[in-house]
Amino acid sequence: MSRRNGIILLSVIAVVVITITVIAWVRGRAYDDKVAACRNALTESSSQTNRPSACEGVKADDYDALLISWSLKHAFDGSTG
Repeated sequence: MSRRNGIILLSVIAVVVITITVIAWVRGRAYDDKVAACRNALTESSSQTNRPSACEGVKADDYDALLISWSLKHAFDGSTG
């Protein structure tokens, strides 16, 4: 393999690695945005079987954690006896 072919091969590999990294980063950001939208859409009527439409596509474990967090945060809201 000549030096020129080696440089071309390394360049192609670098471009592929960078492309895969960017795609993975964008997908991760998109999922984080989806989770944030879900968190904002939760209400007292939200449950494991009654998901807001903003929560579609959020993983079950993440949705359960959001639901528990929301429930704990609002457990004492408006309860005056």
